Amino acid sequence: MVVKKEFSLLENNTSLLPHKFIAFNHNPDEVILREIAEQCIEAWRMNMAVYRSFSDTGFSPSQIKPLLNELGKNRLPKTPPNDKNITKNPYITDITEILSLRLIREQHENVIFPYPRIFHKELRGNQHKGIDLIGYIKTPAGHILLIMEVMASVESQHPAGTVRDHLKQLLNKTLDSNDLGRLINELEYIHDESGDEHKDVINGFLTALLNGKFNNKEDVWAVPVLVRPINLWDNKDWFPFMKASKKFEDAKIPSTVYYYALECNCTFDKLFDSVKNAAVS
Repeated sequence: MVVKKEFSLLENNTSLLPHKFIAFNHNPDEVILREIAEQCIEAWRMNMAVYRSFSDTGFSPSQIKPLLNELGKNRLPKTPPNDKNITKNPYITDITEILSLRLIREQHENVIFPYPRIFHKELRGNQHKGIDLIGYIKTPAGHILLIMEVMASVESQHPAGTVRDHLKQLLNKTLDSNDLGRLINELEYIHDESGDEHKDVINGFLTALLNGKFNNKEDVWAVPVLVRPINLWDNKDWFPFMKASKKFEDAKIPSTVYYYALECNCTFDKLFDSVKNAAVS
């Protein structure tokens, strides 16, 4: 079976290098939807054997065993209405974060996310606090810190309001804040929760942060990801970050912007239904 490419290039703006602004279409096939469903099951705390199809019964017509049995199917969250509040639904947020994580991992094969909060929630259906994702890339010169925030919007306006909100969150409240507590707290949390193989790297980031040693924009990537439903992507959605690119360079923690946009091939409620269907068929 030929697996369809999950992300296809929609637009690539290189006018502000080294800052990058790239948009993609999301075109999942059945195999990819099943992978996404598996990740959602993990994020929704449904990995327990009682919900999983480990028996020899319940095969689908394609001879592929469903991920969830009937009990698991009944525990799947309800699809929210496709209205202006759909992106506030925590399960929709989970899917958009999972898609963003998959996109960044495809674009940067050597990126490591030591402890993605999306997969380590205290309670099912919770919105986690703090920075969405912290990762790093190992290079011959050391390690690059990735600070990632995920946005999703069904607004018809461009730029979407969430873009300006997350610009303030990523720049004003994190990278250019007099109080570095937001990033420090997140690094401390990841250090304590991640495996031993990541602790020295995270400790190195904390040491550099506390000693004011982050002074090179190549050492830190600010990675905003905007997820839009079908027909709602417009390159005006990255204008606020483009206009602020110099501010990221001159921030107290200098950084390079890697802005990614992702337009889905359907509405968010339809995507949600497709993921749930992939889990039970």
